[in-house]
Amino acid sequence: MDRLEELLRALRAQPPVMVSTANLRTHPKYQPRDPATVRTGDRARLDTASDEHIARLRGHLAAGKGQQLDPLLVAEVDGVKYVIDGHHRLRAYQLAQRKHALARTLQLSERDAVMLAKLVNLDGTKLPLHAEQAREAAWQYLAHATARGRLPLPMGVSCRSLAARFGLKNGHDTVNRMTRKVAEVNPEDYSDAACDPGTGWPRWSAVKGNAFRDAYEDTPLEIREQQKAEKLAAAFLGKLDKASPGVRRRVAEVIRRDTAQAQDEALADAVDEWTGTPTDY
Repeated sequence: MDRLEELLRALRAQPPVMVSTANLRTHPKYQPRDPATVRTGDRARLDTASDEHIARLRGHLAAGKGQQLDPLLVAEVDGVKYVIDGHHRLRAYQLAQRKHALARTLQLSERDAVMLAKLVNLDGTKLPLHAEQAREAAWQYLAHATARGRLPLPMGVSCRSLAARFGLKNGHDTVNRMTRKVAEVNPEDYSDAACDPGTGWPRWSAVKGNAFRDAYEDTPLEIREQQKAEKLAAAFLGKLDKASPGVRRRVAEVIRRDTAQAQDEALADAVDEWTGTPTDY
C-alpha cells in the first residue's frame, strides 16, 4: 500500500487549477461506488443519498459565481483526464452549468489510477461508501497487493490494518476470509459482469457466496440444525410478540394440542413396533 499511498499524496499535493469540465471524463473503472456490489434493496436508498448530496453541492455553487467546491482529483491516463475522486462534484458543476472546475491532476498508469480510485474515497470527508462497496475496494486492493494471492501481504500490512484502512466494521474476520480465498479464485470461472470493470478481477460479491458456502459445508450438521432452529424460533417469536394476547393464547393451545397428538402418535408407533399389531388412532 505504501507505493499507492505515495502516489495518492503526490496527487493531492498537485496545485489545483481550473480545467474545462468538457475535457473531464468518467468511467466505471474509476468509480468505486459500483451499484453491482450492493444489494438490490439498498440501491434506491443510495441513489437518493447521491442525488441529495449533488443537490447540496449544487446549492453551494448557486450561492455565487465565485463559489467553488473542493478540487477534483484527476488521473491523466494516456492523455485523457479521468475523474477518480469527485464524481458528485463534477455532476454538480455540470448541473450548475459551470464550464470550469478546480482540479488536481497527475499522470498515472491505468492500473494505478484504478487502485487510487478505490483508496481515495476512504478519508471520511465525502459521502461514505456503502459497506459492501468498502469491502469490494478492500478485496480488489488485496488482490492487487498480493499479485492475486501469489504473494503475502506487503510488509507492515496486516488483516487488521487493512480492515481499518477501508473502514470495515468487524472487518478483521472478513479480510482473513479474503486472504484465504484470493489464491483460490480463477477469473475464468466468472463472467465479465461478475468482475470489476477496472481490474478484471472477480468482485467479492461474486466470490464470497462460495466462501460462505464452503464455511457452511464445513460446519457440523448438529450445529447447522441448531442455527436453523434458533433462526426459526427468533422469527416465530418476533411475529408472536406482535399478536394480541388472545391470539397468543390460541397459538399456545394449538402447539400444546399438536404436541400431545405427536406424542400419542409416537407412542402408538412404538407399541406397533413392539407388538407387531397396527394401532388405530
